[in-house]
Amino acid sequence: MEMTHYHKKLYDIVAALLLCFAATCLFAACSSDSDEDDDNDKTEHPGEGTDESVSRTVLVYMVAENTLASVAQQDITEMVVGYANGSYGKRCRMVIYVDDLKLPRIYVLDENTHAMSYADLVPVVTYDQDVNSASVEVLGDFIDYVHAHYPADSYGLVLWSHATGWIPSFFSGDKEKASRAFGVDNGGNRYYDNGNQMEIADLAAMLEAKGGVDYILFDACFMQSVEIAVEPGIYTEQVTIPQINGAGAANTLTIRSLSGNYNDVLYQYNSTMTQDQGVFTIDGADYVTLKGLSFTSIYTSNQNPAVVVVRNAATHVTIDSCRIYAE
Repeated sequence: MEMTHYHKKLYDIVAALLLCFAATCLFAACSSDSDEDDDNDKTEHPGEGTDESVSRTVLVYMVAENTLASVAQQDITEMVVGYANGSYGKRCRMVIYVDDLKLPRIYVLDENTHAMSYADLVPVVTYDQDVNSASVEVLGDFIDYVHAHYPADSYGLVLWSHATGWIPSFFSGDKEKASRAFGVDNGGNRYYDNGNQMEIADLAAMLEAKGGVDYILFDACFMQSVEIAVEPGIYTEQVTIPQINGAGAANTLTIRSLSGNYNDVLYQYNSTMTQDQGVFTIDGADYVTLKGLSFTSIYTSNQNPAVVVVRNAATHVTIDSCRIYAE
């Protein structure tokens, strides 16, 4: 099977991501420690400190100035209980930023923590005024703060909030092209979900430029599925999606045209049923959706053309708003 560099890369990304299927996205990051700390609009509290023996610091960034405000407190309690039970190990520290319906705060869970619930925690930092936590600048400041005050051998980042995927929020139109971003900060400390959002492209650019985190985990809706938006064009390729470990109702793969119009993306190839492989073959993969794409076989002999093939007990395959034909 021949593939262009584009499609081989697409194939490899799909296989690698979904073999490790969880709500985790990995970004390459170089180590970066900051000697400066922007303490504007923050009030320091006792409890801040360093521990050179800590091997990993996990940053939890909770954008909860929305309808998740009460859920945030419940989740923090779960983290506290997990830490108290020794689930994280003695050499792991958690630094939690939460912006809910109160002023933003930072909490720390380490070997000096004796709390058993969210209510028992005392913040090490309380901001003096509200901020837009759905901005990459505020997230970047938090990363810098943790590096400066809580050194460790490695860092992880958990992004916690509402989310709608990765297609940019400015991509407006019908509901199939609705806002796709991370986080909602309504700016009014109120219980509703209209407000600022963090573009995934901006988030990625900031993390690439800043570095300093070794992995990222999303605790957010639509961030545990893989969605590929194909740019307009004609692709003369065969594509095969193999079995994906961990795929399920909440862990899906969607391949769609970026515009949503099947006239904009065409997959074509010289393929027949005698080859047991079509232009696009779903080979044992479950929970796959093809949407807004065109497929055609350009085989010109009398043999039966093969366009889209679903085989090897693949289930929950959806083909939506596509055009499939043979020349």
